[in-house]
Amino acid sequence: MPDLSGKMMQDYLTEVTQPFIDADGRLDEWPGGFLDEWDNNLKKLVDF
Repeated sequence: MPDLSGKMMQDYLTEVTQPFIDADGRLDEWPGGFLDEWDNNLKKLVDF
């Protein structure tokens, strides 16, 4: 079991959001880290 001493409770909290999907399939909000692997890999590729 990992040592959890010194960790704050907010380090373990999860925020659940429920974005609305419109008729065209677009999200009203884009959660951080959601389907961003393309952007992350592109940044690594061009050394951004």
